[in-house]
This record gives sequence, C-alpha cells and structure tokens, in this order.
Amino acid sequence: METGNDTDSFSASPATSAEQDAVKRTLGDGTGCEVSDERARTRSVRPALQRAAVVLDQIAYSCSGFATTILAARSLALDDFGIFVLLYTAVILAVGLQRASVAEPLMVVTGDQTAGVSLIRRAFFTSLAFGVVTGAGVCLAVISVFDASALVGAVCGLSVLGPFVQDGVRYLLYVSRSSVCMLISDLISGGAQISLLIATTAFIESTYWHVICTWGLAALAGPCLVGWLVLRSRFPDGENSVSRYKALRRPFGVDYLLGILSLQSTLYVATAVSGVGGAAALRGSDALVGPARVALQSLPAVVLRKWSTSAGARSRQLLLVSGVICFGTVACAFAAASLPERIGSRLMGASWSVVAPVLPWVVLSLAPITLTVLCSLAMKSLSAGRVLVRSRLLSVPVTLTCGTVGAVMGGAQGAAIGSLLGSCIAASIFFLSLAMLEQTHKGGIAHV
Repeated sequence: METGNDTDSFSASPATSAEQDAVKRTLGDGTGCEVSDERARTRSVRPALQRAAVVLDQIAYSCSGFATTILAARSLALDDFGIFVLLYTAVILAVGLQRASVAEPLMVVTGDQTAGVSLIRRAFFTSLAFGVVTGAGVCLAVISVFDASALVGAVCGLSVLGPFVQDGVRYLLYVSRSSVCMLISDLISGGAQISLLIATTAFIESTYWHVICTWGLAALAGPCLVGWLVLRSRFPDGENSVSRYKALRRPFGVDYLLGILSLQSTLYVATAVSGVGGAAALRGSDALVGPARVALQSLPAVVLRKWSTSAGARSRQLLLVSGVICFGTVACAFAAASLPERIGSRLMGASWSVVAPVLPWVVLSLAPITLTVLCSLAMKSLSAGRVLVRSRLLSVPVTLTCGTVGAVMGGAQGAAIGSLLGSCIAASIFFLSLAMLEQTHKGGIAHV
C-alpha cells in the first residue's frame, strides 16, 4: 500500500540487517557519498582496545621523554645539562601548543569518523610549520646565546623538527587509522630515542647538542615506518569540517598558552619568594604526582572524539570521572601525609624533609585541576572557543594571585595551599561556564 512517505514504507517493511547496513553505507552523512565500513572503525571495532591504546601511547610517549632527561642528566656536564633542559623544555612546550592548535581541533571536527584528505594535509603542514618556526628559534639561540658554531646551530634547528613530525603524525594516525597505529609509531620512536641516546652517551663525550640532535632525529623513526598509513586515507571531508577546524585552532591555542602561563608563572613566582628550599619542595612534589599528570595528558585523545558526538556520554563521564578523582585525591592526600619518613627518604633522599609538608596539598590540587581539564575538554567538544578562552582569562589571575599570596605568607607550603585554593576557584569558574554553555547549546546557539 502506498503511503506517500518513503520513510513510512521503509519502516513498515522491516529489512534484514544486511540490507540496513547497505542503506547506511549508501546514505552516509546525507551527501550521497558512499561511506565504507573502514570510515566508522572507531565506532565499531573494539572501542575499549582503542581507549587502552591511547592511554598506553601517552605512557610510552611520556616514558621516552623521562628516559631522555635521565640519560642527559647522567651523561652531561652541569652546564651542558642546563642548556639541554632549556632547549628541551622550549621544544616540549611548543609541541604542546601544536597539539592544542592542531590535534585537538582535528579530533573535535572529525568526531568518531575518519579524517578526510584536506584535513589531514592541512594538519600535517601546520605541524611542520610549528617545527620550522621552533627550529629557527633553536638555531638562533644556540648560535647567539650559547656561542656555538653556525653548523651546530643549523643541525640543532633541523633535528628539532623530529618531535613535531612525530606528534603530528601520531594524531593523524589516530584520526585516520586507529589509536593502535599511533601506539606502534610512538613505541618505535621511543625505542629509537632511548637506544640511540644510550649508544651516543656511551661511546662519545656528549654535549648538549649531541643529545638534542639524537633525541630529535630519532623521533622520526616511528613516522617514517608507520606514517605512510596516513597517505592511504582517501575519504572526502565532512561538510564544513575544514572551516570548523580553522575556526577552532586559535582559541584552543590561546587557551593552552594561558594555561601554561598560569602554571609556570605560579611556580616561578613561588620559587622566587620561597627560595631554593621552596623550589625543591614544589618541584619535588610535582615530580611525585607525575603519573597523574600523564593520565591527564591522555584525556583529550580518550574523550574528545566521543564527547563531540554524544552529549549523554559527555555528561555522564564528566560527573563519573570527577567523582572518582575527588575521592581518590582525598585518599591519596591522607596517604601522603601519613607516609613514613623512611619511605619518603628512599624516594626523594634528603629533599624529603621539605617535600613532605607540601606533597599532600599538591595531591589535593589534582581534584580541581582535573575538573578544570574535563570542563575545558567539554567546551572544546562543543566547539565553544570563546567561552573556553573567556573562562581561562578569568581564572589565570585568580590562580596566580592565590599562589603568590600563599608563597609570601607561608613559603612553599603556603604556595601549595594558595595554588589549591586558586585551582578550586578556577574549577568553579569553568564548571559554571560549562553549565551555562550546555543550556545555551540545547537552544541551538553556537559559540565558535
């Protein structure tokens, strides 16, 4: 019987699962383009394995960086190690800016679909541009500040392209293939970095530029061996995906810069006020909570693509993770406060005496910091760049002021308590901004 409605005719005669799959592949996103099963791999193929691979990848990536620092500290003279730390930190911060400006918008725009050709090409060349600019800066710094030859400066500048290519390709593998490919690439790069650094520091009298060049060039191993998989992607881009990607890059990058400014300024101001002992206490406590920070760094890749397509998952997971983190940090803070001195001394040596009073407060601050990160990721998943930057601008002066006042009043412990208070206020700002954003988003108002 004719109903005049194709949809009703389709629903009145139930199709087999094979026929429904065929219809879905044909309709795709409503453009008439055929969408292959491969394009929906992140939705249908072992999502738990994909998430586990993301976390393992972040652990492998962080461990290779940690091993690089340890090998450099053990093999370099004090002055060379200081120069290495300055250059290495600058490159890592620039890679973080690249990730915020390139990888995170890419994950939001693609959602749970495979990235298209234009997005992949644009993201790769943007990552390469970040590397070229940073490499030029490293080259000039090595020549003009550290009095090295032009050849050494040029080699250092070229070698630092490696970490940018590695980080760019790892996320392109994630959005075009799978997180397992990303993990394999980083395992190869990390293994090459550690192996070559061990060989370099064992057989030659290393200087800072030997370590920087070895670390940077070895980072290319994974992209060279696995990155070719990105080239196999031939999918068209989704509607407005390129324009959305371009619109999100700037606010996401500004948010990252403001967050780094807040964190580093608080640490440096507190260190300047509380002296060398305060620096040891704050940096030592920060080192002990390093694994938690690694987990936080893996959150964008774990949640952004899912949250950008599922409001229900976003709300449930934000509340669940926030609750677990709050209870967990309180328990860990009590454990840190009651940690026997003999265990603390084995972990931190003589510096445990100054770390012990500060550590519980630093552990507690992980709860509001995690809530802030989750709220910022939720804003990113909603493409709310303006709201994100506005929230960050409101919170940066608060965290900086609280940390500074705390340091003036109570040294390192005061700085930790002040930073905890500032982090709580910042988390409240982000949470309230997100709550209002969710309401306006339900009304169909866009915030790019």
